[in-house]
Amino acid sequence: MHTILAKGLQQRRVAASAMNIRSSRSHLIFTIRVSTTNLSTKETLSGKILLCDLGGSERLKKTEATGEQRREAIEINKSLTALCDVIEAVARRQRQVPYRNHKLTQIMQDSLGGSAKTLMFVNCSPAWSNLSETLMSLNWAARTKRITNLGTPSSSSPLSRKRSEPCLGLLLPPEQ
Repeated sequence: MHTILAKGLQQRRVAASAMNIRSSRSHLIFTIRVSTTNLSTKETLSGKILLCDLGGSERLKKTEATGEQRREAIEINKSLTALCDVIEAVARRQRQVPYRNHKLTQIMQDSLGGSAKTLMFVNCSPAWSNLSETLMSLNWAARTKRITNLGTPSSSSPLSRKRSEPCLGLLLPPEQ
C-alpha cells in the first residue's frame, strides 16, 4: 500500500508560483477499502478510508501563473468551488446536493454526508501577505464543521460481498 501511495505522489504535478515554491497542481485521492467477515455469522463488515490531499486554492493574480500553470490553477479552483457548494448544501441539509458538478465531489460523496466519519486538516499560512487565503481556508473549515455524520460500518451478506483492494486516483486537470 505504501508503494502505491509513493507512486501516486511521484506522478503529482508540482510547480513553483509567486505564492508557493512547491505548489501542488492536482488533488491526490487515495482510497483504502477494508472488510472483515465474522466466521460464525458469515456477516461481512466493510469500510472505506479516503485520504485526500487537495491542491490549494490560489488567487491567479497573486500566483502570476501563465499558460499551463494558469489552466491548472483554474481547474483546481473550479473543483474546490464545487466542493464548497456541496459542503454548503450538506451543511444546510438541502434535498438537492450538487455532487455531480465535479469528479472530485463525486469521489468524496461518501465522506461528505451520511454515515462516514470525516477528519479534515486545513493548512494556513502565518504570513500577512496570505491573510485573505488563510481567512478563506478557515471559513471553508467552519462550513465543513457544520456537517454532522454518524460513522457506522457497512455490513453485507456473503452473497453481496465485494472484493476489497486499495486503489489510487490522481485527479489532474483535463488534457487539451
